[in-house]
Amino acid sequence: MTFYIINLNFFIFLISICSGLSLNCTSIPQSDQVAGKQLSVPNGAAMPVLLPANFNCIYTISPPLMVYAKVLVENKLKGVNDVIIVRDTLGKSTIINSKSNFIALFTVFPNTITTIQVTTKSVQMNSMFLLNISFEKMPTPISRLLETGTNTMNYRILNETQVELSGRQLVTYQTTDRITVTLANSLNRDDIFNNFYVVDGDFHYPTVIQRVSDFNQCGNQCYRSQTSTVTIVGLDEYTDESSVILMPTSESEVYDEVTAMTLYDSENYFDITNRTGNFGSKTSNVAYVILSKDSDGIVILNFEFTQITPGMVAKAVAGPPNSASKVLVDFTQNSNTFPVKLDSYCLILSLQKKNMLIYSISFTFLLVFSSFWGLSEELDCTQVPVNDQSAGKVLYIPDNQNTSVLLPSNFNCSYVINPPKLTYAQITVTNNLKGVNDIIIVTDGQQKTTKVNRNNPSTVVFYVFPQTSTTVDVQSFDDTSRFQMTVSYIALPAPQQRALQKGENLNYLSLSSIQRKPLSLSGDGTITLTIARSNYSSDVFTNYFVIDGDINNPRSIRRLDDFTLSNFNTSSNVITVVGLDDVVSHSSIILTTSSDLAGFTKFAGVSVDGSSGIVHVSATYGQKIGVIIVAKDIQQLVLNKMEIGESSSCSSIAVTGSPTVNSKTLMNFHTDQYTLPQLFPYPYLSIIVENCDVRFSFSTSLPPNYYQLDSDRSGFIYSPIFFNSETTNGYVNLTFGKRRYRIQEELFFQLIVYTGDEKKQFVVDVDRAMLTSNSELDINIYDSDWRKTLSTVITGNQEGTRSRAFGSYLNVQMSGYTSAKLHWQLSSSIVSVFGIHSITLIVALILMISY
Repeated sequence: MTFYIINLNFFIFLISICSGLSLNCTSIPQSDQVAGKQLSVPNGAAMPVLLPANFNCIYTISPPLMVYAKVLVENKLKGVNDVIIVRDTLGKSTIINSKSNFIALFTVFPNTITTIQVTTKSVQMNSMFLLNISFEKMPTPISRLLETGTNTMNYRILNETQVELSGRQLVTYQTTDRITVTLANSLNRDDIFNNFYVVDGDFHYPTVIQRVSDFNQCGNQCYRSQTSTVTIVGLDEYTDESSVILMPTSESEVYDEVTAMTLYDSENYFDITNRTGNFGSKTSNVAYVILSKDSDGIVILNFEFTQITPGMVAKAVAGPPNSASKVLVDFTQNSNTFPVKLDSYCLILSLQKKNMLIYSISFTFLLVFSSFWGLSEELDCTQVPVNDQSAGKVLYIPDNQNTSVLLPSNFNCSYVINPPKLTYAQITVTNNLKGVNDIIIVTDGQQKTTKVNRNNPSTVVFYVFPQTSTTVDVQSFDDTSRFQMTVSYIALPAPQQRALQKGENLNYLSLSSIQRKPLSLSGDGTITLTIARSNYSSDVFTNYFVIDGDINNPRSIRRLDDFTLSNFNTSSNVITVVGLDDVVSHSSIILTTSSDLAGFTKFAGVSVDGSSGIVHVSATYGQKIGVIIVAKDIQQLVLNKMEIGESSSCSSIAVTGSPTVNSKTLMNFHTDQYTLPQLFPYPYLSIIVENCDVRFSFSTSLPPNYYQLDSDRSGFIYSPIFFNSETTNGYVNLTFGKRRYRIQEELFFQLIVYTGDEKKQFVVDVDRAMLTSNSELDINIYDSDWRKTLSTVITGNQEGTRSRAFGSYLNVQMSGYTSAKLHWQLSSSIVSVFGIHSITLIVALILMISY
């Protein structure tokens, strides 16, 4: 059965219902369902929790885009009618009762919903349960064209798709046709397919998600896509010997049936599989696809017909069942002798429908290693022709083999990959080295050397920059080692040309914006590149490149990961940047005219994607360090924590933009009065530190009580135009006040309590206000019933104004082209005014307007 994916916003919400004395039905907050979170349900328990009678609760697990969930159900149900039902939006439903296994694992695909309903009957049976839920980040797949009309077999071993195992790389296959995915079952009894998925369509917003275990076409052996793009994903860690075959649907539909199988290495180094095929009126044209896993090939021990009739076709071909594959054996010829060894092949059996008779054939396969069979072949060291290294080409090395090849003893070969202009190469190395001294050494044009041995992952990916050379040196001393690499040549677009912005504008780029999209920027002088690292340890910069000059005529080419501790400085006035992989990154890069950074001992950057973590800046005596803080994909920053050294010569300030002569001071962390958190309504600012240590932490979201004045507080209010005069949004509407609460005894926590009817006095000082036409500054004070006790409207230049009024709320509005910085302070000193307690708010406003 096939199920379509619907947007979560339109999914029917399931209501959590419970009744019981000792256990509440508490839903899982959506805010907790993010990558990296681990939850225990219910109530964060470490051990299974006792269920009361008549308990009925539905827990909803709905990971967001690119996050999947693993759910471990600990089942200690005792009652015969107590039950746990797991349902997902892919149509799978699992019932767990007292006879089920103690542990059950479920996976939840990104952007889908799984519900877990826990139900007990009227008699308490000491049933218990626990849910352990972990949310993990889904890696982004690489794209690969599906081979069509060639003798290359498209397949994926299921183990290679398991995202939790080291070295795995997801692959999205694309073509112009629909794609048929066929399960090549190994018949290993331990193979299970519940947690392997076919993603049909765009990986982020798929048309269909289908479990491999739910294949319902081709005799429950295949899935035919609705789009021309599929990705295979495995979400568990169990070893599976099976594979899937991918074919253009137009090729697979030539046959009445396509059946696939995977032969794998057993503990005795071979596995015998017997098959008998019966040909009747419904299946007269059949293809068997046989894969050999981790071996040199397949031996056909025997092949027999009960009857050979005119028109029968029975042959083995090297590759998929199409006209491009070479015929290896024609079984209808009496001259064949067995056994026959083949490297890999597809068996095609075809019979004309004649008198509706049923014929039978039988065949036996043996999976072998060359050392076992004694059929070792010499492997040549054939170089990669330069003419074959062009955009759109895919090369299989060595000997055009797309599966790993046995390396003879003392094999030593260097393969040189040299893509042309505006074309990069992706090298996927399949590593099956066995010998302790066997090694693959990859050296690129930037003199970066990577050594791969038997302890490295089975798949390693490298990227080769246009017009540079990478050498892959394969050295083998053990005659059981295997190796293969696939080299894909991919065109890059011409770089977009752009000039560095000047003045108050910051030149910064998220790394995701330059993935496979080169960008060239020019300035008035040399340029400095700074990495603004995020708090995500998964961010890597190996496959991002920075070019001094134009991409086609570079002065130098460097990898970005060479500059995680220092900055890159060009020798020209042009810099080009590009990323060659599509791995998700949360970091950014900052580009600055080098002369603007004169006087700084060090200059660094931080990207805030959710949170920055704790950032430590250490400026010893005589040092001056600048740090640019950049928010990712949001227009505000929030300073949550700031710790400053005690040195008398310490200086630490925040300024707008990059720290240049155009910057305005936002805060002086030593002399200003402020309380954290502090909002900055703009996506970037700088901190300058001299002669001391500073620790700080930023985020991109405000705490929910930011505008509630429940204790002593002070801080600043800024308009966006204060940060950058080219900003078009100058509207500000803020309200500070004190919220009243009442105690709710039935809750397990106590809310903040406010009692009494005392009035609060706000004092507003406007030091200077300069406004242009059609601009306005409004200061309003309201009482607890939202009646105005003061309204001040400023539409022109004004200085030295003080306004006082009793009230409960202060509202500040700015409109028009207004560049404003406002400082406010709330003090809780108790002053008796007509016998009524009061709280004083002093606001000092500095308003600067550009004409």
